[in-house]
Amino acid sequence: MMGRLLEEISWEGGRVKQYRKGGQGMENVLSAQVLQALDHLPRDRFLGAVLRDAHGATSARMRVAEEAEVLELTFLPDEVLLTCHDAKVQPDATLTGPSSYCLVEAKGPGRSRFNTLQLSREYLALLEQAGERTPLMLLVLGAPPPVRLAGGGVHNPVDVIARELGQLAPVVLDARNEAALVARVPEVLAWTTWREIADVVMRQVKSIDTSDRSVASAIGRVASSLVRAVDWHSSARP
Repeated sequence: MMGRLLEEISWEGGRVKQYRKGGQGMENVLSAQVLQALDHLPRDRFLGAVLRDAHGATSARMRVAEEAEVLELTFLPDEVLLTCHDAKVQPDATLTGPSSYCLVEAKGPGRSRFNTLQLSREYLALLEQAGERTPLMLLVLGAPPPVRLAGGGVHNPVDVIARELGQLAPVVLDARNEAALVARVPEVLAWTTWREIADVVMRQVKSIDTSDRSVASAIGRVASSLVRAVDWHSSARP
């Protein structure tokens, strides 16, 4: 995971200076720290709990959570070519299970914005990649919705995807497909926040019941590293 982060940073060009002082406030650094911790902690007790405590798309979230122990977590996966729109998308992470597929899009704790058509393109890419598996699009945000858009204003992410699908329809969708895709958004789109993830993790640590002090200490250290990362990045100046 750290290797993928370093590879991503190497393409930043002049922006690489923003990673000085540990990359505080940089969403891909925070994402790497949090996802690595969730990958190492007991999956069902922690990653599964994060998914179960998120918001929206309940059925899809529960399906992904059920497969927490066997999910393949990929941080900064290769770009996906959206075949119906000749565009590429790169989510922050994917969680791949036997019968589920989750695309994770994370935004930093500051005033991060979604680019134009970003959410709708990722939604379409998710459905393509999921195939017959249950799709879930999980937004990890600095604060609960509404979300900020690059074009200005704050909006409900479900409404954003619906509106952007309307913009894409003349190019890649017919009216029937557009209506079906718009209707499906609430079944697929979920969200949580960095703070909620940290709170769930600390709650789960307190519920761990093991007689092996070394195991308990190891779990506590990894969980604490996640909480410290959220606290540290959240304290960055916008």
